[in-house]
Amino acid sequence: MSQIKEWLVKSAGEIKGPYTFDEVVERIQTKEIILVDEVAKSFGRWRYVRDEGVFEKVVLELKNREESRGEKTFTNSDTDAITQDVADHVVNFSSSSQIKNQIQDHFKKSEEKTEQKKSEKQSQYEEVQVKSYAYEKDREVQKDLKKTRTIQILGVLLVLISIIGFIFIQNKSTFVSYDDLKKTAVRSFELGQFQQAKLLFEKLVAQNPSDDEIKYMSAYNNLYLGDTIIAEKMLSELKEKNSRYQNQVYNLLGIIQLKNYNLSEAKTYFEDALKLSPQFVPSFYNKGIVDFLENRFLESHQNFSLSMVHGGLDGVILLMNVELLANSGRLIMEEPEFKSRANEIRSLLRKHIQSFEIYKQELLIGLAVINHFLGQIDEIDKNLEMAINVDPDQTQNHIFDISFYRDVMTWNRIHGWIKLLKEQYPRQENLSTLYGYSLFKGTEKIEGKSYIEGRLDPNFKHPIDHILNAYILWSLGRDAEAEVALMSIPTPSWNPIAHNLKAKICFKKADYECAQKSYEASLVLRKSNIVSLSGLSAVFLKIGNRMLAKDAIAEAYRISPHFKPTLDIKYEMEFKK
Repeated sequence: MSQIKEWLVKSAGEIKGPYTFDEVVERIQTKEIILVDEVAKSFGRWRYVRDEGVFEKVVLELKNREESRGEKTFTNSDTDAITQDVADHVVNFSSSSQIKNQIQDHFKKSEEKTEQKKSEKQSQYEEVQVKSYAYEKDREVQKDLKKTRTIQILGVLLVLISIIGFIFIQNKSTFVSYDDLKKTAVRSFELGQFQQAKLLFEKLVAQNPSDDEIKYMSAYNNLYLGDTIIAEKMLSELKEKNSRYQNQVYNLLGIIQLKNYNLSEAKTYFEDALKLSPQFVPSFYNKGIVDFLENRFLESHQNFSLSMVHGGLDGVILLMNVELLANSGRLIMEEPEFKSRANEIRSLLRKHIQSFEIYKQELLIGLAVINHFLGQIDEIDKNLEMAINVDPDQTQNHIFDISFYRDVMTWNRIHGWIKLLKEQYPRQENLSTLYGYSLFKGTEKIEGKSYIEGRLDPNFKHPIDHILNAYILWSLGRDAEAEVALMSIPTPSWNPIAHNLKAKICFKKADYECAQKSYEASLVLRKSNIVSLSGLSAVFLKIGNRMLAKDAIAEAYRISPHFKPTLDIKYEMEFKK
């Protein structure tokens, strides 16, 4: 063999060498290098000594010699199995800082002992000067080496057993059953915590891939997060299985195609869902959207009607009916039928506005449009006055089931309604304000902001313009300017929007007393304000009054179970105790 110093040895985390081949053999024979140490030639791949073919002869000799003496070489797979098992547990469970410190102290002491022994050995080596083969074969030296190695192995095993015991206790105390994990995942989904629910659903699917309910909900959850690729894959698997969720599966597959604007495929899926469940409201609504986008307004009208006949009534469905009447109604209906339909939608809008806070601002504007069609001029002013005093934060972040796909009903369309009304009633002040406001709420934010700024007057004749201007600055992240603009408005002119805005500014500054007073002032003006109730609950949580927080959020949830800020607080109270 080559006598070039080309071998490196890795033992106890330390790299030694380089050695010649004979020097490595010599150290194996004396157990200075043990069989589970690693070697590498010319900086090549590291291998265990026992697995490196060129040392096979000396390894076999050593094993035979030890077996004849009844000794243990620790080269079998038992040691590897223990090490790997503990490694897996350490990866999967977080040890406490106390255990970590104990382990670190143990290895620190082991390193200190190793260094001390190396120093003593080096001193002996320097005294002898020349390495003696007889010395290394001396039975007493071998006995000491064996004793040292045995103590080190027992010490490591003792630490590993301690870790395993700790992990077992921790694992036993923190174990969560499949059913409990499922309840948590479903509840997280119901409370709109889609990112948290995603992680839980993934664990559940991995544990039980045959649970169709979890797979369906996981797909639905991914749709909320905008991940249509994963959702479509899971839904396709369910479709092939012909699960009991087949009509919902077809509906969600149709929504994915609708989002991709594959309208023909989307319509087919919705029709397949209705074949399985002839009264399935979401598919009637979604099929009506496809018809609307393809200018089949009569079919769209029929599908929206069927969705309501079978119990589907939420803000977006009503708004789509207003949009259909406003832009296509007279193309598909005679005047008597048009008026009859307008009266029907008017009644539903009034009922919906009184019962729910969802989309209240948009629905009030829609009601003004319907009253225009019916010639109810006095009602228009009332509708617009109420609409303009709804908190802008109340008109967003809603979670729905029936009308999951709501991309058609945008603020750009609502701006078209306001433009139609403004042409008919050019002197209506609230319409002028709503004109700029709807631009900002839609896609023309710069134009909308400039329009509102152009309406500001030093005498505050129309204070809502100044309040909305402050809100626009706040929503753009210009907090200091928003606060200055708000505080310049005379307090008697403040409405719930102004009080809520002040509360948000105070909350961000961690001035919870100010935030509480401002939210309460808003509720004095309007008791059913979900923005104020949700905000007040967040304040109570911050100051540690969970009882009042629970009362406030319960009232907010009763008014609207789909308002995202309310759901966020409920999640925090239920899961972050």
